[in-house]
Amino acid sequence: MNPHLKSFGLTTLMFLVIRGVTFFTLPSLVTRIYGTNSWILMPAYILVTLGGMVLLIKGMEKHHQQSIFEVVHLHFPPFIAKLFSCLLILNFLAVGLTIINEYISMFQFTVDSSVRISRVAIFLIIAVLIVASHGLYTMTKTSIILFLISFWIIFIEILLFNDFSLTRLTPFFFKGGQFSWKGALEITYSFLGFEMLMVMSPFISKTTKAFRAVTYSYLMLCVYFTMYIILSQGLVSILQIPKIRFITLRLYGASRFPTVEYITDFLFFFFIFSAIMSSALYIWAANEGMLKLVRRKHSRTNYVLIGAVFIIIMALNISSRTWQAVSFWVGFVETCIVVICILILLILPYKRKVSHSSDLSANSSSSKDPNEEMAKEVP
Repeated sequence: MNPHLKSFGLTTLMFLVIRGVTFFTLPSLVTRIYGTNSWILMPAYILVTLGGMVLLIKGMEKHHQQSIFEVVHLHFPPFIAKLFSCLLILNFLAVGLTIINEYISMFQFTVDSSVRISRVAIFLIIAVLIVASHGLYTMTKTSIILFLISFWIIFIEILLFNDFSLTRLTPFFFKGGQFSWKGALEITYSFLGFEMLMVMSPFISKTTKAFRAVTYSYLMLCVYFTMYIILSQGLVSILQIPKIRFITLRLYGASRFPTVEYITDFLFFFFIFSAIMSSALYIWAANEGMLKLVRRKHSRTNYVLIGAVFIIIMALNISSRTWQAVSFWVGFVETCIVVICILILLILPYKRKVSHSSDLSANSSSSKDPNEEMAKEVP
């Protein structure tokens, strides 16, 4: 059995998972929906997310760190439990696949459009599956190293951006935005990730303060996302930002390092870590659910099947517009699942899992001869 997760490892893992490749698209999305000075809404989104995480952790503590798959199988009939578990598994796999596709789309943005990127997708899928197959503890230890070698990139813009102007921010708030509930939901999806705790809970040490550890991740991300939105709105016209999907890459594209031709190539190398860790954790969670559904547990076989399906889907050359629609609905289903799982954990009472050995002892005690019991009682 793998050792349990500690606070710092949980913080770094969740930071990489939630960050993903979101910060490349978030500034343009927030500006399009809310308009000028919309960076001020980032703390509000973080607070709402932390509120959901508090409820989730309260439910986990109520069920003594049982995973959501265990809780469902203990409280519901087998058919309903398997059906709900399949829904969770499919959603986790879909999230993992959309993360891979988003990073591949970003890679396509940095190279010539005629370059075939199918091989890059295959290599990325293989890397994600290898990381996921090594288990949660190994992923956590790896995340510590990746965090330490990539976190400092946040401060690069302090040295590179000299054209920032406060006048571009304007003194007005939320002007020029085109609010829509769909866009607001897409921003909400960017902050999801804490729901992985309901699968990771059996692997978290009892001495680890999960809420505190993940809160540190979200606080860093709040500063992270807010800073890039301010930079985008202070460097690019408010009318142009919504038209640029990967706005952060466009900003860095005009900057150069003495030893690197383009800073976008440099960022692509480092942010592949977040994409791999984020997708790998969702695929690992899906595999945990698959192991609960089958009697013969073949973890490696599951990963091979997942990889084969992913490669086939990526080889279909689905259009970018279709992928964006799929990503929206995957995020919508994920949000609904998070709400349902929180309600399940809070409403259902704790039910202890009965081990096989206790069943055998109970059966053996009940199968004893009544005459022998009576003979023991007679003096």
